[in-house]
Amino acid sequence: MVTTARPGALLVGSSFDYRPFEYRQGKILKGFDVEIVKEINRRLGLKVEWVNSDFDTIFDSLAAGRFDAVCCGGHDQTRADAAR
Repeated sequence: MVTTARPGALLVGSSFDYRPFEYRQGKILKGFDVEIVKEINRRLGLKVEWVNSDFDTIFDSLAAGRFDAVCCGGHDQTRADAAR
């Protein structure tokens, strides 16, 4: 059993403007990270709920429990260290 912020759902914080990692094509989310989350969801059996978040505050929101995971393109060592 997996414990999540909202039972039965996997809340994923992302910023949808980091092509090719995650982006909107019309109303559909696409990208590398989106495909990874789909596979995680398939294995966990949870409903994925994407939360569009500002990249500058995304790890603060994760730490505050607003979502269960973060998928956002790019790498920043300070943010990576804060997410541990």
